[in-house]
Amino acid sequence: MQATHENKLMVISGASRGMGAALSRLAKDAGWQVYGFARSQGGNAGEHWALDLAKPDQALPQLEAHLAQLAQQPWSEIAFINNAGVVGPVAPAAQLADAQMLDNIAINFTSGLRVMAAFMRHFQGHAAARKVLLSVSSGAALRGYGSWAMYCAAKAGLENYVRSLAAEQQGLPHPVLCVNFGPGVIDTDMQAEIRATPDALFADVGRFRALKEQGQLRSPENVAQALLNVLAAEVENGGRYVVDDFDQ
Repeated sequence: MQATHENKLMVISGASRGMGAALSRLAKDAGWQVYGFARSQGGNAGEHWALDLAKPDQALPQLEAHLAQLAQQPWSEIAFINNAGVVGPVAPAAQLADAQMLDNIAINFTSGLRVMAAFMRHFQGHAAARKVLLSVSSGAALRGYGSWAMYCAAKAGLENYVRSLAAEQQGLPHPVLCVNFGPGVIDTDMQAEIRATPDALFADVGRFRALKEQGQLRSPENVAQALLNVLAAEVENGGRYVVDDFDQ
C-alpha cells in the first residue's frame, strides 16, 4: 500500500530554523506527517513541540511522552532527523569558560545522544516497513577547525554513535536504518554567526566570508530536498552520505 499523509511519520530536531524548517515544509508537502521540536516555533511547518535541548533533563521527559504516543500508531514509514546544533561560541578552546563548554556539549552532543536513544527505545519494535534514523553531521566531524573544538568533537562523536547504533541493528526483527548525512555549507543563521566572528577569534573566517560572497552556499531548501532523497534511496546501514550525491 502506498504511504499516505496519515501514515508517514517524520520527527525533526532543530525544526524551527534553517535546514530543519525547510525540511519540515518540504516533507509535509511530500506527504509526511511532521513533528518538529526546538526552543522556538520559527518556520516549522508541522506540529511543534517547544523543547530546549540546552536543558536536556527538562526537555527529554517531554520528548519521551510525545514519542511514546506516536509509537502506538500504525505508521508505514518512520524517519527521525537529528538536526539540532549550534557552532558557538566560536573561540579558541582555552578562552572558553567551563559553562560555555557544557552548554555547547548539552546541545550538540549529549542531547543528540539522548534524543536518538529515546527514538530507538520507542520505535525499535515498531513494525513499520521502513524506519530511518538520520543524523545531520558536518565537515567538522571529519576535520578539526580551530575555534570550533566543541562543535567538531560533538559532530565526530555523533557520527560514530550512529555507526554503533547501525551495528546494533543487525539481525533484529524490525531494524532501524541508521545513517549520517553531510549537508555541505548552508546559507543559514549559523553561517551568518560564523562570518561575524572577529578574525582574531577564528583564523578560517575569511574562507566562510568568501563562500558567501562567491555564492557558493547551498540554500536550506536544496539541502532539505537532498535529505529527502537520501530517505527514499537504497542506502547502507551505518553509511555516511553527502549532499552532493543526492541533490538531483
